[in-house]
Amino acid sequence: MAVVSGCSGEASPGDSASLLTSEPGWLILDWTIAGEKSPEQCDRGHAATVAVTVTLANGDSERIFQDPCVAFNATITLAPASYAAQAELLDGADGQLTTPIALPPFEISSGNPLRLPLEFPRSVFYAPATQP
Repeated sequence: MAVVSGCSGEASPGDSASLLTSEPGWLILDWTIAGEKSPEQCDRGHAATVAVTVTLANGDSERIFQDPCVAFNATITLAPASYAAQAELLDGADGQLTTPIALPPFEISSGNPLRLPLEFPRSVFYAPATQP
């Protein structure tokens, strides 16, 4: 977020452009499991959280965000840029339950939300471990 202080003065065109590009935007993810937004789907899959790994399109920076599975949506604040991301379901001990789902490349614009759907089909779940 840009912070401007002072009572007087004029911004040059370069100053206003830098202020505009420094305001974040938002990635809003809406997910379903097997086509449903039902807490029972999280329970059936033993999923506690959704982990989203967001990387700048050039690969320079990576951040991981986690939200409860039963929320079925997440809002991630990001600086304006081009990104790649993937998401997976985790159990209560942060163990992977699914193969990562790649989101299409996306661009965050200053001050704007971007809503993307995310589907975890049953086919991405790892097979349950068998007990000896």
